[in-house]
Amino acid sequence: MKKFKIKFALFLIIPLISILLLTVGIVQLITVTTVSNNLENQQKNIFQNSTLAASEELRKNIKEIMNQIEIISNYPKVQALKFENQDIKSEVLSYFKSISNVYKSDIQYIYFGFNSNGKLLIYPYSELPSNYDARKRPWYIEASKNPGKVILSSIYVDVITKQLITTVSKTVKTGNNVIGVIGADISLKNFSEKISKTKVGKSGYIVVLSSDGKILIHPDKSRIGTDSVLKPYLDKMKKEKQGFINYVYKGKEKTAFYRYDELTNLIYFSALEKEEIQSIITSTRNKVIVVTLIISFFVTIILILFSLFILSSFKKIKIASQNLASGKLNSFIEDNTIIKEISEVIEEYNFAISKISKTIKSIQDNANTVNSTAMNLSAISEEISSSSEEISSSTDQLAQGMSEIAESLTNLLNLQKSYLESFEKLESVFSNIIELAKSTVSYSKQGEQKLTEVVQISNNFIEQFSNMRSVIDGFTQKTSNIETIIQTIKSISDQTNLLALNASIEAAKAGESGKGFSVVAYEIRKLAEQSKDSVKIITTMINEIKTELEQIINAAEKLSEQSNVQLGAINQTVSDLKLIINSIYEISPEINTAVSLISVNKQMTNEITSNVEKITAVSQQTAASGEEIAAASHEVARGSEEIAENAQQLANVSNSLVENTNFFEI
Repeated sequence: MKKFKIKFALFLIIPLISILLLTVGIVQLITVTTVSNNLENQQKNIFQNSTLAASEELRKNIKEIMNQIEIISNYPKVQALKFENQDIKSEVLSYFKSISNVYKSDIQYIYFGFNSNGKLLIYPYSELPSNYDARKRPWYIEASKNPGKVILSSIYVDVITKQLITTVSKTVKTGNNVIGVIGADISLKNFSEKISKTKVGKSGYIVVLSSDGKILIHPDKSRIGTDSVLKPYLDKMKKEKQGFINYVYKGKEKTAFYRYDELTNLIYFSALEKEEIQSIITSTRNKVIVVTLIISFFVTIILILFSLFILSSFKKIKIASQNLASGKLNSFIEDNTIIKEISEVIEEYNFAISKISKTIKSIQDNANTVNSTAMNLSAISEEISSSSEEISSSTDQLAQGMSEIAESLTNLLNLQKSYLESFEKLESVFSNIIELAKSTVSYSKQGEQKLTEVVQISNNFIEQFSNMRSVIDGFTQKTSNIETIIQTIKSISDQTNLLALNASIEAAKAGESGKGFSVVAYEIRKLAEQSKDSVKIITTMINEIKTELEQIINAAEKLSEQSNVQLGAINQTVSDLKLIINSIYEISPEINTAVSLISVNKQMTNEITSNVEKITAVSQQTAASGEEIAAASHEVARGSEEIAENAQQLANVSNSLVENTNFFEI
């Protein structure tokens, strides 16, 4: 069964892209959820802030006019008003006019109702019915019930102008007697128009309700005066003052933020369709999805390019492996990758190819040498075979000549060989001694050189220690100078303390005028005491530094003494090494002389052995055992033939080895 395999690029890209898509999906889910919640809260905050701002604006304006009514009620001319006194009435009307000009857009009328006859002094002038009695009006009655307080009447819609109107009133006293009620009609036209035009969010708006749930301000004028859809929630809104309410209007779900203002007795609310919030969330989610897809696309491209970059390195390795399989040992991989692991693989591959190439080259050279040797061996075996036949033919003639002395010569030859072997062993021993002497000299010189370097380092250390000692002495001297300066500072602080004490005494004598100087003198004494304490701390630290410097000097001196002792030992070692080297140099000529004598004796022994072998050869030619020599000659001939056959086989094997290694290109 064929094993399923996958390409490396897919093996690398698929998990990375899967992880990327999973991560992107999770991030997108979290982002969309977070953004949705934040957007909903943000929209609610916008509605809340807009509603609160509207209520605070009206509250601020009305409070300002109420404060103004408070001021008017305490105005002396107003408190001195009498219906019969035309001069004071004229001055008060001028005063009303100036105030009306200031609050031109807010105050419609300012008026004063006389308690004596119910008449009304009003600005701007307005024709009143002849039977008009201010004392019967609601604003007058409410103010009379709450003397001394500024009363704000309920806001209502004027039947004729369709404008919101409210009245501010307060009793006016002369002494303990109420002489009348000051009042002002406040028009909320500008405020109403501003609120009606205010947009909250994309399609939201602000609505103002009366305490009984009637609509007072609405962008749709036709709905003014009608009951609000939030009327069932009036008790809840008045109790909780502000908050959010969810309701359904014309089949659409809405969320409203409400604010109940106790001062004006009005309810403000702004409504937002949930579809609007959902559309914003959907738009934001779509944008997040698009951005996520774009990022995923580019990251995928980057991953693919990165995988192809890695794959290019593996392709180089694959091509090099194919070249290796085809016998090309000169095909190396160019290392231009930035990935450390792949670079290490390429480096190891090139190193292995280099080693294999050298090995194949060595095998080829050895095979050629074996082939040449086999050919020479074959030729020699043929010569031996030919010579053996000649020896066999002449054996009978030579056998009788040397039969008597063959045994003696053989014994002599054995003795000569033993003697020669002894000289060879002795020569080998002396050769080893010479080599050991040379090695000893070499190692001794190296040791002498290393010890010389150690001596130099020790001398440098001693010199550096001397320099360090000079620096430490200088630092000690500077420390002493600092102590002198510190003593001076201490003396100055003592004098400053004394002067501050004297200044305190003089300031005390000066009494009240010297208090400020006394405080300064106290602070100077305090600074002097702090300076004195700081001097003590610095003195302690300097003493500790001096102690540590003395410890450093003592330790360094001990180290210097040890270094001098070690330096002396090293110098003695160098001297001993020099003596050893000189001794080796002195004994070397003696060893060479012995080797020369051994060589001379060996040469003489070789000459004797050669002569004995010649005599033995002559004796063997004349020996009586010609048949045995002939048989041996035949054996030699057969052996030479076998050698020739083996040499031919060896040549064939070497030729085959050369042919096989020629497959590789080095």
